[in-house]
Amino acid sequence: MSETLERPDLTVALAAAHAAIDALRAGELTSYPDEDVTALLRETERLRHRLETVDHAQILELERRGIAITVGARTVPRLLGHLLDIDPGEARARHHAAGARRALTGELLPPAYPVVAAAQAAGMLSARQARVITDCIEKLPDAVKDQGPVVEARLVGLTRELHLTPQQLAQAAQRETDWLDQDGKFRNVDYRRKQRTLSMHTRPDGSCTGSFEGTAELGEFLQVVFDSLAAPKPESNGVKDTRTPGQRRHDGLLDGVKMIVRGGLPDAGGVSTTVVLTMTEEQFTRREGFATTAHGAQVPWLRRCPGPTATPAS
Repeated sequence: MSETLERPDLTVALAAAHAAIDALRAGELTSYPDEDVTALLRETERLRHRLETVDHAQILELERRGIAITVGARTVPRLLGHLLDIDPGEARARHHAAGARRALTGELLPPAYPVVAAAQAAGMLSARQARVITDCIEKLPDAVKDQGPVVEARLVGLTRELHLTPQQLAQAAQRETDWLDQDGKFRNVDYRRKQRTLSMHTRPDGSCTGSFEGTAELGEFLQVVFDSLAAPKPESNGVKDTRTPGQRRHDGLLDGVKMIVRGGLPDAGGVSTTVVLTMTEEQFTRREGFATTAHGAQVPWLRRCPGPTATPAS
């Protein structure tokens, strides 16, 4: 009964928020003095930050109810991407920002970073600023991990007092890390393991860009792959391999990944792991036009592509 009564209240509140935005958009600013215009802009930004915490609460409710599994989306970020028409990277970031975590018994835990959460709720901290602070704390070496709450409070205080941009805040966070590890003695194997990350952004045409921070183990395995697959090709009719070292490493990594896929990877969500291209029968036969990948990218289906091994769907 309480849930039935709560829903109209939230709907009315949302309608009032839309009405308030309409009023702000229609407002005439020419008669306002400069200081009032700047104050309005700052307060609007604060409102934007507060709306992010509303987003967090709704995402946490999705997590609590297990709606993603119910509708077949498998994960909350996948559901967010479908519901909100946002890219996978943004969906993952918003889910991470919500801080959805569960105890073994299934209930949601309180915020891991209460000072950051309170500052966001007050509109004094943006999602990007919050991410800088939490990333700094999460990457602290174990030996100084107990200083996390102190670092959190100090960075939030600096941001609010000095109005730091995310970039300036990142510099302040780096200084905090350097101060706690002045001689670098904590930058050992465990530290590097915690720093490991890989990000990839896919462009509309299917090409990609990214960055990574790898462990010594990954570095060694990559070197083995490059030694085997990224060497210059033998001269052909007196013509040397024209690829740059970077291009050869790219091609060697691609060849290595293809070998892994062909060798058989575990299923991905119950589906056989393979590269899937969708196109019309005419495109398949003529080997022209664009094919759509399973991840939504449009890639050219060229005549020089290797021959297809599956029957196309019309």
